[in-house]
Amino acid sequence: KNVQFRAETNITNASWMDPIVPQLRLDTTNPNDNDFNVVIPPIGPFETTEVWANLSIPPGADVQIQDWEIWFTDASSANTGEKARVATKVSINSQYSVRLTSTTSQIALTMDPGESQLLPFTIFNTGNLDSTFQLSSTFSEDLWSGTVQDELGNAITSLFMLKGTSANLNLLISAEQQASPGQVNINIRASRTSGDVVGDTLLTRIIDVPIYRDFDLETSYTLFSDDNGRLFVEGFANEESKSILMSLYNNGNDEESYNISVTNNFPIKYRESGSYVDTLQSPLLDEWGGSWTFFLNLPMPIGLPEGFYEVIVTATNVDDPSLTVSEVIPVEIRQTASVHVETDISDQSYIPGDIAQSMTFEVTNNGNIPDTFNMSLNLPQGMNAQFTNLVNGQLTPVIDSGASYNVTVEFSFDSGVSGNLQMVIIGKSEFDNTVVASGGSTYSVGSSNQWLKILPSQQVIIDDFENEVVLEVTVRNQYSSAQSVSMDIDYGNSSSWYQSRIDSSDRQFVLGTGDDSVRVVTIRFEVTEDTLKNLDSPTFDSEIILWARSDTVSDAAQSNIQIQLRKIIIETNDDTSSGFDFAGAATWLAFIVVIVGGIVVTIRILRSVEEEEDEYANWGQEGYQDSLTSTYQSVISAPTVPSGPPATVPTSMPPQAQEPPTSMPPQAPVKPVPEIAPEQ
Repeated sequence: KNVQFRAETNITNASWMDPIVPQLRLDTTNPNDNDFNVVIPPIGPFETTEVWANLSIPPGADVQIQDWEIWFTDASSANTGEKARVATKVSINSQYSVRLTSTTSQIALTMDPGESQLLPFTIFNTGNLDSTFQLSSTFSEDLWSGTVQDELGNAITSLFMLKGTSANLNLLISAEQQASPGQVNINIRASRTSGDVVGDTLLTRIIDVPIYRDFDLETSYTLFSDDNGRLFVEGFANEESKSILMSLYNNGNDEESYNISVTNNFPIKYRESGSYVDTLQSPLLDEWGGSWTFFLNLPMPIGLPEGFYEVIVTATNVDDPSLTVSEVIPVEIRQTASVHVETDISDQSYIPGDIAQSMTFEVTNNGNIPDTFNMSLNLPQGMNAQFTNLVNGQLTPVIDSGASYNVTVEFSFDSGVSGNLQMVIIGKSEFDNTVVASGGSTYSVGSSNQWLKILPSQQVIIDDFENEVVLEVTVRNQYSSAQSVSMDIDYGNSSSWYQSRIDSSDRQFVLGTGDDSVRVVTIRFEVTEDTLKNLDSPTFDSEIILWARSDTVSDAAQSNIQIQLRKIIIETNDDTSSGFDFAGAATWLAFIVVIVGGIVVTIRILRSVEEEEDEYANWGQEGYQDSLTSTYQSVISAPTVPSGPPATVPTSMPPQAQEPPTSMPPQAPVKPVPEIAPEQ
C-alpha cells in the first residue's frame, strides 16, 4: 500500500540552521515545503522518490569540521518511527572564493552607437581568506570598452576585500561609435593576481544595440544668387530650367532607403509642374555615411508670375516614416518676356504663279507680363509674302501672359519656282528685344511626282479653226491609298492665241489603287480663223502647263504640253501654182485710176474759177462753200488709200493685157456754176 515519509536534516553548526537565513534545504516532490522538515507525498509499493538535501556554506566560513545528517520517519497515522538515516562530515578548508552577481536582467542594457551607460553588479568575497581581486571586462565586438567604477564613480581595476564581505560596483560601458544593430555579449571577470579562485568568477550579460536611424539632406549652392547673404535661386518663367544638386547621407548603423517628396507654394496651376525630382525613392544606402545625389528640377514654367517662392524637398525614412528631414529652397521669379511662334505643316502642294493664298500662325506670349511682338518674315527666293493683320504691318496687339494671337500671312510663288520652300516667321519681344522666336512652314511648290504623276503626252497640232482639238492625258496615283486630285492649267500667254480648257468632269476626281489608280483627263483646244490666217510664220509654237494637285497628300505633278499652230493660206482657182495675188493687184489698179481721175477734175475746176474770178470776186466764203456743195455733191468720194502695202505683196507681176489708147476717155460735160446774187 502507499506509504508516506517525513524527511529531516540538520548540521552541528547551529548558526547554519537559522531559519531566517537557512543554509540547509530539502527538495522533494512536495513543491510547497523546502525547509529542514518536509513531508514527502505518498509513495506506492515498490516505487522510489528523490530527496535532495542542500547545504550552502556561508561566505567567509572558518576552517571547521561539521556533522551533517538526514533521516526519514513514518509520517502515516501508524507513526512507526524512524525508517532510515544518512550522516556525513563536512570539512571546511581555507580557500579563495568569489561571487559576482547583478540585479539586471540577462539583456542588461539597450545602447545606441557611441553611447555610454552603467551596468551595476556586486562582488562577494565568499572565501574564508581576505583577498584582493582583479576586475576586468570583455566584449564580443571590437571597439567596445568597459571601466569598473566604485560607488563614488572612481575607476578601479582591483579591490581588496575581507572574507565574507561584498561591494557594489558599476561597469561604465562605452559602445562603438559605429556599432551595428544586434546583441553584444559582455563578461565581467574577478580573479586573483596569483593563485586560483573559486566561485562565480564570471558575470555574463547582453547589450542590445537597436537600429539607429540618422540621416541628413544637403543642398549645393552653386546655382544660387547671393543678395547680402540671402541665398536664393533666381530664374525667369521661360522654360529655361535649373537643376539643383542635392545630397542625401545615411548616418545610421543600418542600410536604409528614403522617399523623396517635393512641395512648393507656386500658384495652383504651376504646383505640379513647377518642381520635381526624377527619382522618388533612393537606393539602399550603406550605413555610416552611405550617400546618394539627385537633382531638384525647377522647370521655370511659362507664365509663372513674378515673385518669391519656396520649394521644400523632404526625405522620409522608408522603414520609419516618422523620421524626416527637409531642405527649403528659396526661388525668385523675375519679369520674363517669352514668345512662341507656331510652326505649321502645310499639307498641300502649291502651283507656281497661282493666285495668293493665306495661312494663320499662332503667336503665343509665354512671358509672365503683357507684351507686344515685332513680326518679320524671312523668305526664300521665288516666294512673296506679307502680313495682313498687324499694327503698322509688323506689330501684334498687346497679348496677355499665356494668351495668343493669330497672325495671317498672304503668300504666293513666282512662276517657274519649284521645290520645298521654307518661310520663316520671326517674333521679337518689344519688352526685351533679346527675346526672339521663330516658326513658319515649309511649302511643297511645283511638281515632285512622288505620289502623283502625269504621263507624257504628244505635241498638239492645231490647223483647223472649225473643230475643237482634243487631247487626252493620263494621271496616275502612286500613293498607297486613294487620293483626291484637282486639275488646273497654267495658260501662260497662250490665251492670246487659242483657248484651252479641261472637261468639267475631269477637274476634280478621286484616284484609287490598283485598276482605279489612273484617270484619263480630256483637254479641249479652240482657235479662231483670223488667228490661223494672220500668223507671222507658217507655224507658231507655244505650251501650256497642266497641273494635277493632290488634296490628300502634299504633292503635285505637272506636264508641259507643247502646242503648234499652223497658218492657213487661201489660194485662187485660176492659178493655184503661180502664187499670184490678184486681189492685191486689183487694189493697186483701182488706186491708180482714182488718182488720175481726181487730178483731171481738179484742173477743170481751176480753169473755170479763173474765167469768172471778177464776177464772183465779191462772194463770201460761206456762199462759195454752198455753191461747191450744191455743184459737186453728186461726185463720188475718193477711196481711202492704205497707209502701207498690202499684207502680201506678189513676188512678180501678173501677165499684162494689151495697152489701152493713150488718150483719155471722153469726160462728161461739167455743169456751169450758177450765178449767186450778192447779199443786200
